[in-house]
Amino acid sequence: MQKAIEAIEALKFTITEQDETSLQFEFKDHTVTFFPYSGWHTGKTIKDGRGLRKLLNQIKEQEI
Repeated sequence: MQKAIEAIEALKFTITEQDETSLQFEFKDHTVTFFPYSGWHTGKTIKDGRGLRKLLNQIKEQEI
């Protein structure tokens, strides 16, 4: 969980909500939810998938 938080915050995003199984942050004015233990990520502005690295790569590609 902490690794995911640090990686997302390193991209200058703020974690808006967090509980024991998930965390949320805003990307392009919509909420993205990431479940660190399963690796699942979902949100309106991203393609749903599995894996922290894939989520981070998607965000980096869309910011360009």
